[in-house]
Amino acid sequence: MSGLIGAVAAGSPAPGGLALYEGIADSLRERIFAHRLAPGSPVDEVALARHYGVSRTPVREAVKVLASEGLLEVVPYRGCRVARIAGDDLAAALDVVELIARHALLRLLGQAEAAGRMRLSQAAAGGSWAGFCHIAVELLAQPSLAAVSRNLHQQLQLCLGPALAFADRGGSPALRAALCQAIEQADPAAVLAAYRELAADFRVSLLGACDEQQREIAVSG
Repeated sequence: MSGLIGAVAAGSPAPGGLALYEGIADSLRERIFAHRLAPGSPVDEVALARHYGVSRTPVREAVKVLASEGLLEVVPYRGCRVARIAGDDLAAALDVVELIARHALLRLLGQAEAAGRMRLSQAAAGGSWAGFCHIAVELLAQPSLAAVSRNLHQQLQLCLGPALAFADRGGSPALRAALCQAIEQADPAAVLAAYRELAADFRVSLLGACDEQQREIAVSG
């Protein structure tokens, strides 16, 4: 990424139609989600400008973007660091994820065509829980809810990093099958029953992974 961005003059559009600072923000976001920049890590604008081969201006703009997303914390007179998500904050985020997805599911059952229900069923069968919740909101086609869903998913990625891919794919096969069947039959009561149980399973898995991350950070710090 550094060579690609470094080849573009500061302030001019990057390949693909992105402004330079947007390309840097995308690169930093990817590094944060991979925990190559771990929660709590300092972020040095001078070092980043050197890394990307640009002036500090596009780096500063990229930092503003990621701070607005809650991925970076800018502390006046003390610099910038990657944000940390505590277990209580993650639990609160999961509360909202579950509420939004439940709302989307109930609305969709009454209005989604068979193709939409099939997409939901396939996501429930073997995909990630966060992905399933996001697809439910996406199919509802309400931009404000979709924006909230994306932000919440970013908070999960920030907290768990690569561990999210493993913690987010469990769940009882029987419960998954029950949810799939209920969605395909458009049975609201059965959907809610299976959804609640699966959500509880994933909550335990995700919070457990978060606790493990916090222990690792404490040891390394």
